[in-house]
Amino acid sequence: MDLRTIKTINKIYEKVEAEGHLRDFKDVDPAILDAAFTNNKMLRVYGEDYPRLVPLAKRFLGLLSGHSTHPAGALICATPAGAAVPLMRVGGKSAGIRTAFNKSELERQGWVKCDILSVTNLRIIVDALAMVKDRHGVELNPEDIPLRDVKTSRMLRAADIVGIFQIGDNQVAHRLCAELPVETVDDVSLVNALIRPGIDWSSTVDQQAQSRRGLLPDRRGA
Repeated sequence: MDLRTIKTINKIYEKVEAEGHLRDFKDVDPAILDAAFTNNKMLRVYGEDYPRLVPLAKRFLGLLSGHSTHPAGALICATPAGAAVPLMRVGGKSAGIRTAFNKSELERQGWVKCDILSVTNLRIIVDALAMVKDRHGVELNPEDIPLRDVKTSRMLRAADIVGIFQIGDNQVAHRLCAELPVETVDDVSLVNALIRPGIDWSSTVDQQAQSRRGLLPDRRGA
C-alpha cells in the first residue's frame, strides 16, 4: 500500500468520522457509513471513483483490529463462560483464555466485568505496623484505628498532606482539603474522586465547597 493510498484512506476515515460524530469506528452502524457517503460531497466522489470502496468497507465494520488482554480483567459468570460467550486463545496453548468479545460488547450484553487491581502502597500499612511493634513493642490492629481522629482531621484541614497516598502530590487536593474542609475518611474519598482525570474540577470544586458550607440549596431527593 503506497503513501497516497494511505492518505486517501485517512481522509475518508476523517470525513466518515465527522459525518457520523463517531468516536470508535469499529462500532459504526453500516447506515451511518451509507449516510456519510451520501451527504458528503468528497465522499460521494470517492464512492464514484472507487465503486468497490463502500462494499469493502462494510465488511470491516465491527471487526477488531487486534486482540489484547486487560492484565486484571475478569468476567463474572453464574454459568461456564463458554456456554454463552465465545472464548479464544491468542498466542498458542500457553496463552490464557480470553473472550472473543471486546469489553464494550460484553457490557452491552449485560455481562459483569471486574477489573481486579492491586495497590502495592497498601503494603506500607503492614510494614508500618511491623515497625511500630518492633521499635515500641506495641501491636496495633488496623481495625481499631478510629476513622475520625482529631489530630488527623486538623492535619487534613491544614492541607498538610504531602506524602499521603494519591492526594499528597496533587495541588487541587491541597485546595480541597482546606476549602471543603476535609475531616473524615469519607471526605478523603470525595477528594480522591474529584481529582480523578476527566473531572471538570474548576467548577466542581467550588460547588462542593459552597455546598459543604451551606451556601447552596440541598438538592437531595429533588
